[in-house]
Amino acid sequence: MCVRSRRRAVEFWWPFPATTPSEREIEDFARSLEDANVQLTGLNFFAGDMPGGERGILSDPARISEFRDNIDVVVGIGERLGTPAFNALYGNRIDGVDPAEQDAVAAENLAAAGRAAARIDAV
Repeated sequence: MCVRSRRRAVEFWWPFPATTPSEREIEDFARSLEDANVQLTGLNFFAGDMPGGERGILSDPARISEFRDNIDVVVGIGERLGTPAFNALYGNRIDGVDPAEQDAVAAENLAAAGRAAARIDAV
């Protein structure tokens, strides 16, 4: 009797405490998924301190470089693991920051993330 192996799929919140984890951390994460024979179908970009109440950094003008640094890491993981989709959490409104400025920062960051994802045929 032949039993077919069915590969399971998983999605992940950003699994690291920082935007740019070490190569070792990335390797351990990727290897754990490969060893478990699961397909990473979705991965979130770094979203800040989620337990502390942050809900994304995409729209934070003070964290543009942090988000941009995370793009290459996320897409690199996606390229290695064949991940077709990524998610970026907008973030909370910030007291003292014009909502229009937050929206513009979010749009620029999403465009940069989208261009990077397109390089590996992901969204």
